Amino acid sequence: MNAIRGFGTIEGGRILAEDDLFIVASDKYPVSPGHSLVIVKRVVARFQDLTTNEKARLMTWVDWCIAHLQRTLQPRPDGFNVGLNDGPAAGQTIPQLHFHVIPRYQGDVSDPRGGVRWVVPNKARYWTDGQNKLLVPSSSHRGQSEPDMKEEMKGTVVERLAFFLLEKTGSVCGKWTGRMRSAEQKALLGRNLCGKREIQIDGARETIKARKTVCFGTDFDIQSWTWREIVV
Repeated sequence: MNAIRGFGTIEGGRILAEDDLFIVASDKYPVSPGHSLVIVKRVVARFQDLTTNEKARLMTWVDWCIAHLQRTLQPRPDGFNVGLNDGPAAGQTIPQLHFHVIPRYQGDVSDPRGGVRWVVPNKARYWTDGQNKLLVPSSSHRGQSEPDMKEEMKGTVVERLAFFLLEKTGSVCGKWTGRMRSAEQKALLGRNLCGKREIQIDGARETIKARKTVCFGTDFDIQSWTWREIVV
């Protein structure tokens, strides 16, 4: 068992390696098999407070950890997310510097694109899939009024959908369910999809489902569309 001031106790079975400056250990609450931490032994919370020697040694241990996990894990990782939460505003909850090495595997999430960008979900997605273009506010929108931002971001159906979900759910990958008038459907989607029936818009799956409630109160899908199919 090893105790680091500011971090807490690390059980012996979790320790992978150590030297005079750092300890490498398995994360107690791993987000994937092999999730590991490189933890500084000296009491220090922020990256800029490390010495030049500590910064260099940190990268040496990160490199060792990746190689170790590639050599020992089965199945072998297909990739890695590496990094740290540097300060409370960046999500740091333990006031002792520790660097995450997170193995990634094909299929561990439905769409891994963006990686660490998802720390700010409504700005993570920037790519284009053919016609499936999603615009999200960038730093260039800061200081703009809401009407100006709406005017700039209106365009294709998918751009309007992205902004609609951003307004309603806080994320372009959110899910919204509700009813719209025909005019509202035409303004958002380019045409009236299903009259006044309930609509479910799922940004993560990029689908729209029209729903109807039968007399027994059971919901069922009338028809579904993908982003590509509704572009006009």
